[in-house]
Amino acid sequence: MTINTSKPLFQSIPVKNRSPKSKSIIRLINFNVLFFISLLLLHSTQLIFFPLIFFKSGFNGFFWKLNSFAKQVFGIVLVVATQIFGPTKLVITVDDGIDLRQMVKRDKSGRVISLDLPKRSVTMANHQIYADWLYIWCLAYLAEIHGSIIIILKASLKWVPIIGPAMQLFSFIFLNRSWASDKSSLIEHLTTMAKQTSSTSKLKPNQAFESLTLLIFPEGTLVSPLTRPISQKYAEKTGFTDLKHCLLPRSTGTLFCIRALSRSIPDLQLIDLTIGYPGIPAYGNGQDFYTLQSIFGYGHSPPQVHIHLRLIPISSIPIGTSHLNPSSTSSSSSTPATEIIDPSPSETIEFDKWLREQWRMKDEMLERFYKTGEMCEGSKEEEKEDKNEMEDLVMTRKVITKVRLRGNYDWLILLGLYGPGILLVWIGSIWFMIAFKRIF
Repeated sequence: MTINTSKPLFQSIPVKNRSPKSKSIIRLINFNVLFFISLLLLHSTQLIFFPLIFFKSGFNGFFWKLNSFAKQVFGIVLVVATQIFGPTKLVITVDDGIDLRQMVKRDKSGRVISLDLPKRSVTMANHQIYADWLYIWCLAYLAEIHGSIIIILKASLKWVPIIGPAMQLFSFIFLNRSWASDKSSLIEHLTTMAKQTSSTSKLKPNQAFESLTLLIFPEGTLVSPLTRPISQKYAEKTGFTDLKHCLLPRSTGTLFCIRALSRSIPDLQLIDLTIGYPGIPAYGNGQDFYTLQSIFGYGHSPPQVHIHLRLIPISSIPIGTSHLNPSSTSSSSSTPATEIIDPSPSETIEFDKWLREQWRMKDEMLERFYKTGEMCEGSKEEEKEDKNEMEDLVMTRKVITKVRLRGNYDWLILLGLYGPGILLVWIGSIWFMIAFKRIF
């Protein structure tokens, strides 16, 4: 089940040097048509109910619950698109102290159907290719939290045709990478998220959902020929050591989000993901080897997506304590939220050091992965010793499972999405045939 590093992978050839075949072009068309129709049907439904957001009480809450369900449906669409157009396997590894056999649920046939992850989390990951978010959503589907994802993205994606407005309906957060302009917008979004996420004790009437998965890419962008020099200059300017497989992370937004949400969500955890794809060389740019169109349009998907997972309690992260004592900055009850949750300079420096250390460990992990095909030491030996002959492997520190739908219920949800569209096409074709016969 591990990658044979002695044999060159087709995916190790840059996309621009691959010659597409006629079947691949047909596949490309089919994927884009299916994905476009899925977005159109899903977000048309959201737009129909969008006016409910302007009402108070139950109607407003109903819209947000519907929005959460729409994310679940979109997660199912992504899993099906991967299953049909870009089949791959998730190889999930963990650190010592976590037994994956206790976290994984399987059906009677031995297939992995669920992974027990925190329901309320800030999730951070390295960022190599545009498909990172998609595979993280597939992981969230496995953990049954795919309806709670909110992604922080760069503002340039906000008005991309169809996809941009769709992401806005999903309540994604768009930032300009300028803290002066992003801060007020981020405060507004975080406040809404905290209000809509239930506490561990009970669900309040005005709260729309019980889970929250805020996805952050602290690097802020992909590793590319444009961003690599910027990271190097930043390293030289600050005296930090530059990284080989990642960009140096920026800590301001990540610290702000964790501090703000942890005040209102006591059981919030940090999920740290390190993602690696076979075939990307050292100092290579992931997008040169894996694009969304090459993966799903031409079927050149990674044979495996390696994800190393760490669960980090917020109490063990140096986020400071000033955000827990708003009265220390002002005795007035009208103290602005920015004053309440802003970190002190010393707290910022401490968290920045901690975050850079996490990225140094990620870089070392990716270095090991691209040399040996394994994220962590011992996982290959454990796999050799495993006697499980089933399709999915579940070991102490490693799980290997195909990206696929869990069962018939999710297929029925898809039928509910595509059914009305299919019915309209069928009725339209009948009317077309009747009109054609009358004319000719």
